[in-house]
Amino acid sequence: MSGVARALVRSINAGYQEDVRAREDPAVRLTVHQLAFLCRVFEVDKTLNVYGKLSTECREKDGAIKAARAGAKETTPNAR
Repeated sequence: MSGVARALVRSINAGYQEDVRAREDPAVRLTVHQLAFLCRVFEVDKTLNVYGKLSTECREKDGAIKAARAGAKETTPNAR
């Protein structure tokens, strides 16, 4: 998946050099489609349960990351 994501960035950058909008560039559109396929986006589109579950997981993960960062700041001694 990371290779496809990198290809997407390359396609977008190439389009800018050719003065082509990313949304209209065939290479960008095909790459986005491939990335969506690899991420099984069709499952998200098919039922709202999957969308809700993914949203909840993202919020929980974000909360855990913020809590870990806050804990790290509390335990890090001030350097002087």
